[in-house]
Amino acid sequence: MNLRELITLLERKYGVDIKVTDQRIMKYHYDGTIKNESVIEVLDLLKLTLPIDYKINGQIVEIKRR
Repeated sequence: MNLRELITLLERKYGVDIKVTDQRIMKYHYDGTIKNESVIEVLDLLKLTLPIDYKINGQIVEIKRR
């Protein structure tokens, strides 16, 4: 799925707001399965597989391009 779809899924599943600072990130694709991981574990996996970084501030996750 593309990152836009994944972000929507993560926002619903974990009750967070995800803000993307660079819209080019939305074109990235993720192939994988999310089961019982925490939102931090999912973000860490994304960080390992895609050129992104993230910052968490309360219920808001900010994703930016590396």
